[in-house]
Amino acid sequence: MGSEAADGSAACAFYGLQPSTGQDVLKAAGWQCTQNPSTLAWTGTDPCSWGKASGIVCNGGHTVSAINLDCTKLTGTLGGKLGDSLPLYTCLSSLAIKNCGLTGPLPAVFSRKNTLMSLSSLVLSNNTLSGSLPQYMGQGGSMDSLNNLDLSYNKFVGGLPARWASKGFFVNLFTLNLRNNNGLYGSVPPSWGQTSASWPATCAINIGSTGIKGPLSPLMNSGNFRIFANVGPGFICGKLPKAMADPGTDGGVYPSWRFPNASRATKYTTLPAC
Repeated sequence: MGSEAADGSAACAFYGLQPSTGQDVLKAAGWQCTQNPSTLAWTGTDPCSWGKASGIVCNGGHTVSAINLDCTKLTGTLGGKLGDSLPLYTCLSSLAIKNCGLTGPLPAVFSRKNTLMSLSSLVLSNNTLSGSLPQYMGQGGSMDSLNNLDLSYNKFVGGLPARWASKGFFVNLFTLNLRNNNGLYGSVPPSWGQTSASWPATCAINIGSTGIKGPLSPLMNSGNFRIFANVGPGFICGKLPKAMADPGTDGGVYPSWRFPNASRATKYTTLPAC
């Protein structure tokens, strides 16, 4: 399937991954999906006809360009999997599903090449998504237009992928929000704060209320890379890299709650000892 909104199969495949209570929430928002009793496949009417409450936005009334669901504004939560069907809308520029109780890991489709090439914003905050952060998410030829990635308030575990700053990865990413993923641990990869990082030099990353801790590597030499974090023993601590301690640059460590915009005057010029 391509990007034509006249085919509701991709949206309805997501619908089918929700428990009956979640399906009722989407149905109340205008989603029109039915299941074939023989094949068990889900199909639907044109999503562009489902109305504003459905969260489906279309360009010119013909092509799905955004899916925005905030379950605090619906009749309840969803509680099912994210699945791999929504990226089949190839003209999708914004995908936001938040406060919906989505479960499970990020599907493999979010790490494939030639996927979500038009997507500029991916917001999956305030769910119960779990598992590790995919190593190849954001690789070249995938999510090349993405400038905002919000995975905050979930249950992701493991370390931060050093590969995310490798050549070709997340080339247009300006904000990465990982706040309140208590299962994340380890330290910030040195490559994330180097001038050779693939993402924009002014990228802002929020790791507040995670298990990421310890001193930052002295190899971090970017004067623009911004980390928003809790500081102190058990959090980000120790000697700041020279480029981040410079009061004349934007790069450095800022209070987590100031994410993503903070004045240079609010950054830490020193950190507590570890």
